[in-house]
Amino acid sequence: MKTLLSIVLGTLMFPLSAQSYLDTSCIWKEWSGGGGGGNPYFATQNYTITLAGDTVINGLLYHKTLMSGVDTLRNWVEDTIISITPIYEYLAPIREENQVFYYHKRSTNSEVVLHNFNLNIGDTAVYDCDRPQVVTSIDTIYVGGMPRRHFHFSTSGSETSSLIEGIGSSEGLFTRPCH
Repeated sequence: MKTLLSIVLGTLMFPLSAQSYLDTSCIWKEWSGGGGGGNPYFATQNYTITLAGDTVINGLLYHKTLMSGVDTLRNWVEDTIISITPIYEYLAPIREENQVFYYHKRSTNSEVVLHNFNLNIGDTAVYDCDRPQVVTSIDTIYVGGMPRRHFHFSTSGSETSSLIEGIGSSEGLFTRPCH
């Protein structure tokens, strides 16, 4: 019993370090699609985003992000595939500091908050959105057997999308939870 108590007290005496989320094992599997507008075509993208090496920008270490997969154009009326095009594209470099994901915006050579996982209920998230993103609730979901905080946002009284701790928006890594 003394050993168990010592371990518990020892654990309580030393602060735990913040969990780092970004490493070379990270893989985001995403899908997007769209069509319509009076035409019979529907385009889909099935892709993964991986961390593919590092780069230093303005003295800060970033992970390169690589999107790879396929872009498929279908004629949904005739149920035929028009084209399949490979996707292989480097996206914005990202980094993590204090449980915040940042990306480097090449057009302005600046750093922008991608996702902040330090939010509490009532906090306003800072994103490139039309309107403020206020955290309305936080619950827990399990991803790969690991508990993750699941942030829900509200704009004008209706929920849009959510943020999953250490992963990103429920809509995808580079999609802000405000769309």
